[in-house]
Order: sequence, then C-alpha cells, then structure tokens
Amino acid sequence: MASNLNLIRQRVVRPVFLVILGTSLLGLALGHGVWAGSLAAGGCFGALGFWLFVRAQDQVMSERHYGRFFAYFLARLAIYAIPIGYAAAKPWLSMALMLVGLFSYNGYLIAVLIIKARRGLRL
Repeated sequence: MASNLNLIRQRVVRPVFLVILGTSLLGLALGHGVWAGSLAAGGCFGALGFWLFVRAQDQVMSERHYGRFFAYFLARLAIYAIPIGYAAAKPWLSMALMLVGLFSYNGYLIAVLIIKARRGLRL
C-alpha cells in the first residue's frame, strides 16, 4: 500500500502543486492578485482535501476501518466548504478559480487513471 501512496504523491500531488504554484506566481507577476490568490488558496485546500481522500482509502484498504473513512469524509467536506464559503462571502476572490484549485488534484488523478487504463487496453 505504501508504494501506491508514493505513486499518488509523485504522479499527482507534485505535478499539480507545481502547476498551481507556477500559475499563481505568473498571475502575481502579471498583476492579477485576485486570480493568483484564489488559485493558490484553492490549491492549498485542495491538496489537504486530496490528502484526506488518500488517507481514507488507505484506512479502508489496509486496516478495514470504515468508521474512520466516514470521519475522513466529513473532514474532507469541511475542508472543501471553508474556501467555497469564503469565496462566496468575499468579492475579492474568484469562485471559479477557487474551484479549479480545489478540484484540480481529483481531476488530474482521474486523467492519470484513464490514461493508465487506456494503455492497458491496447487492441
């Protein structure tokens, strides 16, 4: 199981984090502080939510603790609700970019898994 966690860390978390960091710095350099801040905040909370998702899967697969899975699920919902609620309440954050940052890790994981499955289905 540890090798799968390392694979997820190397193939998903690191590339997405670097892209979000680079895009945020580019936004700051171009003078789009709202965009950069929204994307960076969404990326940070998205990384935390994705980490909770991976830990929940690890708990279920290795230790069969289904109650902990529910606790991780609720914590993940709370982590996603914080920046969404803050972006909805404050006009100086972009909701769209906040959501892109939040769900970029999940979207990238889905893309990696689809590509990996397509490679295995060579006809």
